Amino acid sequence: MVLFSPSDFSRRRGVAEGEELMDTSSGTRRFPFFTAVLLVACVGLAVLVVVLSRQNRELRAELAAAEHAAQRGAGQGGPEVLKAGDRVAALTAVDSAGREVQVPLDAPGRRLVMIGSSQCTSCATAKPFWVELSAAAVAGNVSTVCLMTDGKADSGAEAELSMPVLGVREFPQSSIGRIPGVPLVLLVRDGVVERVWPGPFDVRGRDEVRAALQSGGG
Repeated sequence: MVLFSPSDFSRRRGVAEGEELMDTSSGTRRFPFFTAVLLVACVGLAVLVVVLSRQNRELRAELAAAEHAAQRGAGQGGPEVLKAGDRVAALTAVDSAGREVQVPLDAPGRRLVMIGSSQCTSCATAKPFWVELSAAAVAGNVSTVCLMTDGKADSGAEAELSMPVLGVREFPQSSIGRIPGVPLVLLVRDGVVERVWPGPFDVRGRDEVRAALQSGGG
């Protein structure tokens, strides 16, 4: 028979209590860490929901504007949507410094006009394509300009696109105000619209713009 002295029981009890205390303290240390991770994940999810909600509202607004313009031109007594063959006139815009600038859309020669808005998510997506068009237009001796329908010029976008980016404060009243929506690209020759390419620009649409610039005609 093995006998244990009272001191042995005390030591064993102390070891057990020490192990229990270590487990408890370890759990206490782990708890704030997992709580912090969960909190960060919740905050990230909330931010993502806000961003997606905003983009959804912008897209719905763009689609509604396009639908309204199409209905207006389809037979509700309003002017037709801008199309090839329509004559356009010079318009007044503003640069990033707030100075008025004349845009001679009716001048002799060919001009590629990119039309967008600072609130348009699809316009930001179209920027790389517009950069490509800017280089192709210069090679083809075609003038370029980017017009913002909300009247907000952007010097940063001007440097990025390598073309003037001007704001048109009363765009709907201008000679090119009858567009179905933004983003959009116009090709104008001698004050007459040759082609209209509404965005967003798929592969076929991009190829059509490239071909028109390379061929020197619509």
